[in-house]
Amino acid sequence: DRARTLINLVSEWAAQHEHAELMADCLLARGPIETGSADGAEIADRAEQVLRLLSPADTSRRVQLATWAAHHRLSIGDRDQAVRAIDQVYEQAASTELPVWRSLVLLTRAQAEFAVDGSPRNARQRCDELRAWFELTRDESAEAGSAVLELALGCHDGTLGDVERARDAVARAALASPRSDLPWIPKG
Repeated sequence: DRARTLINLVSEWAAQHEHAELMADCLLARGPIETGSADGAEIADRAEQVLRLLSPADTSRRVQLATWAAHHRLSIGDRDQAVRAIDQVYEQAASTELPVWRSLVLLTRAQAEFAVDGSPRNARQRCDELRAWFELTRDESAEAGSAVLELALGCHDGTLGDVERARDAVARAALASPRSDLPWIPKG
């Protein structure tokens, strides 16, 4: 609760002083406590509002805010708005030197195809795009994201062998990841 209070105070100060970068950082810091929130539309609206205030050169924050807004749009069933949020930063993410930003955008685009009114064919295509991006860049985010998407596709319309291969790919990605927040992923 103390962390939430501090974030709220800093967020209010940032809004009063129109400090877009700090507003973005506060929104992103709320991520762990707002995931799955019933206030998805309001959170997405705030993220999109701050996104418009950020410098076009601020790739990191812009991509994270757009994908955060898209996540909340998807959580309330608004696939079209989620795709629009991602489309705002796609070119920027694709042109950066850091592959993680394009990985995040590709992953979120693929998630949109798994969501409300998505197409299984398009979901497969988006998953293949993410896998190809991993093969090109070896970016861990792309590897983990494509492995999880492959597992979802395998469960949806694959064979037991597809599911087993995808499960093993998820476990390999978790073992290779430097992130400490992945212990829930099966290790084999």
